[in-house]
Amino acid sequence: MTTKILTVRVPSPLYAALCQDAGEIGVPVSAHIRRLLERENDAQQIDAMRRELLARIDSLAGQRMAPSPASEETLHLCRAVAAHLNPQLVAQVRAKLAQKS
Repeated sequence: MTTKILTVRVPSPLYAALCQDAGEIGVPVSAHIRRLLERENDAQQIDAMRRELLARIDSLAGQRMAPSPASEETLHLCRAVAAHLNPQLVAQVRAKLAQKS
C-alpha cells in the first residue's frame, strides 16, 4: 500500500467529534480517519458486489431450467443426511447414485 498525504478542511465541530472518537478508542486522529475512510470504501465495494449477486440471482430465477437428475439426487442425499443422520439411509442413497453413474 502506498501512503499518500491528504490535507482537508473540516468544520471545527466535526474535527472535535473526530478527536473525541479517536481519544475514546485510543488511536491517533489520523489513524481513526484512515479507518473510517477504509471502512466506507469497503462498504461501497461490498454493496456493489451484493447488487451484482442479486442481479445474477434474479436473472437465473427468470430462467426455467430442467433439473438434472444428479443434482436432484444430491439434494435428496443432503436432505437425508440432515434429516436423519442415518448411516443406513446414506448407504442406500450412495448405492443408488453409484448405480446411475
